[in-house]
Amino acid sequence: MVVFSKASKVRNLIRIVSSEVASAVSAT
Repeated sequence: MVVFSKASKVRNLIRIVSSEVASAVSAT
């Protein structure tokens, strides 16, 4: 189940990054 936990971590990271990008885009 290590693979599953790694996949969820990556998914969380992608969500954080995409929200950061979205806020950066809306800021400009």
